[in-house]
Amino acid sequence: MVSLARDILVALGKQPAAVVSSRIGTAAMWQAATAWLAAAGIGRLVVLRAHRLPQRALARLPQLAADARVALTVVWHAPPPPSWETALPAATICLSRQVAEAVAVARRPGPGAAPVVTGERREQKDQALSHVLSQALPSLPDSEAPWFCADAQRLLQREDFCRAEVLYDYGGDAVCAFASAVAGQLDRPLAECCRQFRARDEARLAEGGPTSRATAREPGLWEVPSWERVRARWAALLSPPEPAASPQVQECDRRSLVRFLVGLVAGMSSRAHSLAVLRGAQAGLLRHGLHLRLPGRPERWSGPGFTDPPVTSPLAEQIRSRVVDPVHACAVAALLVTGLRPALLGLMRLSNLAPDAAMLSSYLPFRIDYLVPEWGRDLFAAARVHAAGHHPGDGPLLSRGIGRTGQILADTARQCGLRLRPAMLAPGLEGWHVQARCWLKESPQA
Repeated sequence: MVSLARDILVALGKQPAAVVSSRIGTAAMWQAATAWLAAAGIGRLVVLRAHRLPQRALARLPQLAADARVALTVVWHAPPPPSWETALPAATICLSRQVAEAVAVARRPGPGAAPVVTGERREQKDQALSHVLSQALPSLPDSEAPWFCADAQRLLQREDFCRAEVLYDYGGDAVCAFASAVAGQLDRPLAECCRQFRARDEARLAEGGPTSRATAREPGLWEVPSWERVRARWAALLSPPEPAASPQVQECDRRSLVRFLVGLVAGMSSRAHSLAVLRGAQAGLLRHGLHLRLPGRPERWSGPGFTDPPVTSPLAEQIRSRVVDPVHACAVAALLVTGLRPALLGLMRLSNLAPDAAMLSSYLPFRIDYLVPEWGRDLFAAARVHAAGHHPGDGPLLSRGIGRTGQILADTARQCGLRLRPAMLAPGLEGWHVQARCWLKESPQA
């Protein structure tokens, strides 16, 4: 009976060696097959040579089809049994003696859920961005906006700089929608604030003084021969004061800011890609009068977009093919998507996962919505189906795949061939996204 469940898992893309070596019982094997079938959105299951199956395995197929919401087609290559009701109990049977008709029925769309879009079928609207995401990037300078591009141009080769610039522009272009949303939460509309900034700049420029953005027209800026002095002057003009130091500076809603930043770096193929996008977001927010402050030393950052290894489509397939238990597979994927410590992942409930498995929410230290890349959502959907079968209601989602000290999570990562940094499995500092701050200078006198 367990052999049929293993065959179904192999047909779903699992490695045969991983299925055979999996240390789970017969019931758990069938539950895993049900969860992966439901998550993959398969509408119809066709079983050939069904006459060679033992009676227990044949009787288990209707329950599998009902639980996974798939239509079942059984091809019988032998004389029919004395009673179909005995061979397939608890099943609504529709006999077809023509092979061609049975094949045509099997090819019709079944009642299953909509298929999950995988990485191979994922369409990118921006072809340049898609090309850059598939290319490697070297280490980028630690400089913040607006001098990030200047430093990158000096330090990188031309091809690498062009790739970084595409990501930089992508982060800047994505800012407009967020800036408009943040402006609605403040007392002063963003457009009015930006007009006041421009009016102040024009007045100071007419008087020969510095502007808020230090444009090239500013008298005396390019007369300074020392690059360090130029950098210091930019920092003095662009650094936002702390809210406690100036009552005229308003801090933006942290939840909205973090949701925007986390969604911006979701699916990035390396830490360098994520860093270039965030520097572009800094520059874009600056154009709107918003000052984004990120923690220093990006090489030590942890959190979404900066996990090692990154959550790419090949990595999701690697987890999918080597791990049979859906909860264990989802636990590893959740660690790489969120960068949360294992203890916090163990607190996740079924309600933390969005219905379409596109978002995983955490409520510590405040609500943070982590975007799940399209090519990994079936891992989360399978875990929900499997966990809901064991814990009706709002039960735990990932705790069974983590362990008390994170040992189960570490073992699953090794099974997938992943080399996780020790800091990812141990208590550490808050992620970069939790430390991010953004302020709007509400008054032109601020």
